[in-house]
Amino acid sequence: MMPDTEYHRQDALLTQRSTIRTSFQPQPVIIRIVERASMDPYVRTDETGHQVGRERVQASVPETVHTTQIRIIPHRDAPTLQSIWGWIKYRPAMRDGTTGYEWHGGLLGRCLVHLLRDIEESSRENDLESPQYDRHRMMLDVYRDAKLVREQVERLAGGSIQCASQLWTVDRIPGLSEFADAQIDQLT
Repeated sequence: MMPDTEYHRQDALLTQRSTIRTSFQPQPVIIRIVERASMDPYVRTDETGHQVGRERVQASVPETVHTTQIRIIPHRDAPTLQSIWGWIKYRPAMRDGTTGYEWHGGLLGRCLVHLLRDIEESSRENDLESPQYDRHRMMLDVYRDAKLVREQVERLAGGSIQCASQLWTVDRIPGLSEFADAQIDQLT
């Protein structure tokens, strides 16, 4: 038996309306959005707390190349997030380090801006000759270099990745994979 979550109800509707027999029926808008989002190459998530009246709530936002969804939820615990965003379970994801996504099984990256903020805060608590300050300067250099590499790879690839079908562009353009690998090694 399927779990009774919002994601599984949406998935069932998508499946129900995707046969040849019923393909003339329009899918509900949210189903079309989730289907499009699930085809994008990655997802970024963010949760921000807000005060609504006397209650504390979370604005939960997954963003893909082509979609942005916003939900106001009572809290950002794992069962709640999995219930509404279950479609991202195996998608590559970028997050700011919040808890609640322990169920996520795809590749995961940590938002560099959040890492830089943590390191900057640590460097401010120490003097200019401290290892924390040096680490902060080095991370800013890596961030700048990574942006330059991204621009070079996008230019060589003919633009940024717009959908999942373009994920293998780096392997189809002669020399691009080797260039990207060398840049990754240098950044590392």
